[in-house]
Amino acid sequence: MSDFVSQDSGASSEEDRALQEGAATRYGRRALMLGAAAAGAGITLGLVGGAKPADASNGGSVLLGKTNTASDSTIVNTTNGNGFQGQTSQTGSSGVYGIDKSPGGGYGIQGNSTNGTAVSASITNSASPAAALAASTDGTGTAVEVTITNEANSNPAVSALTNGSGPGVHGESTGSGFGVVGSSAKTFGVVGVTTSGIGGVLAGGPSGVVALGIGTGYGVKATDTAYGSKELSTPVFAQVVNVKNGSPAVDAWSGGTGSAVRATIDNAKNSSPAVAVTTNGTGNAIEASITDAASTQSAVSALTKGKGSGVFGKSSNAAGHGVMGQGTSGAAGLYGSSDSGAGVYAKSTSGNALEVVGKVSFSRSGLASVAAKKTSVKVTSAGVTTSSMILATLQTDAGAVAVANAVPATGSFTIKLTAAPTKSVKVAWMVLG
Repeated sequence: MSDFVSQDSGASSEEDRALQEGAATRYGRRALMLGAAAAGAGITLGLVGGAKPADASNGGSVLLGKTNTASDSTIVNTTNGNGFQGQTSQTGSSGVYGIDKSPGGGYGIQGNSTNGTAVSASITNSASPAAALAASTDGTGTAVEVTITNEANSNPAVSALTNGSGPGVHGESTGSGFGVVGSSAKTFGVVGVTTSGIGGVLAGGPSGVVALGIGTGYGVKATDTAYGSKELSTPVFAQVVNVKNGSPAVDAWSGGTGSAVRATIDNAKNSSPAVAVTTNGTGNAIEASITDAASTQSAVSALTKGKGSGVFGKSSNAAGHGVMGQGTSGAAGLYGSSDSGAGVYAKSTSGNALEVVGKVSFSRSGLASVAAKKTSVKVTSAGVTTSSMILATLQTDAGAVAVANAVPATGSFTIKLTAAPTKSVKVAWMVLG
């Protein structure tokens, strides 16, 4: 059975009004263990036992300064003002204090509202550094859990607003966990939006942002949705401002089979590069490396379906190189291949199209031997046609004997001498075209 105390806004005597106005000040510190509290509405108070013996029972009066025990709820209903108000002047104490000792787990304080805010916390002292709402747990659950059960509700479960210079939401971990973790079963785990042009997400620290793509989606996806707007934005901006910091502004890693970083431009009219890299330092603008010695892939792979170059290099410094390749341990410094076009194309409007320092080797060159008392030798070479140009010169002193001509045919050519040598002679040859 519940005990009810009803208060009407039209008190008929000074004594009744004094009782109403002083009700909030007559309770001792933590005298009532409240099962629920809410401001501006009716409230249900569940009283539990304390250290002192029970001095009130069901149907009795609430005794100030003592522990009151009842076997049912004590309900205060009001049509005006606060249903229940608690106040304390002692440091470290609570104006309203609730404890849940139920074996199955309940609520120490619960607020419910039909139209307004279920629980409201505010600090009116502008100099107070305390939090308006503080939650802590010594258990294994979350300190704060917020849930929206209405599937048609498009509002965030937690909304934070600050008019100061600090962040709207701050996450920090002093253990091995993350400061902030966002996850979603259908869309983005974390979304950052800005209307000031500063940045939707700002991250700092050894690793400001750690993004894990656990499924088949992206660890990080950034989008500029201001289509047609005059305001230009960069979906992702990473910066290291500490001159002593040797870490990269962006570090991407993949333990799966996909790319660590992928950049795509889907606008056919966009003439900008998918990836633009600039450095004002002394290092490389881009550095790519493969650490697996058994890998046969390229450290950098570029493909174009257009009429431009797969890789384009340009240098405006006379001492520099548009493209430079370097190989060690016998590797080729620069390699070019084509199925039908030129493997390497060199062009210069005023200088040398090709300069070679060191030895040169051509696959369509070699040495042929003309036997003694013979005047010709046939050399088989794939790709030779009747329009090929054959260069041939003697490599042996044969007196007055010389190369008369080199006649190309399909798949071969014939070197002829002006006379038959008395001994075998060698002829160096090269095929052009």
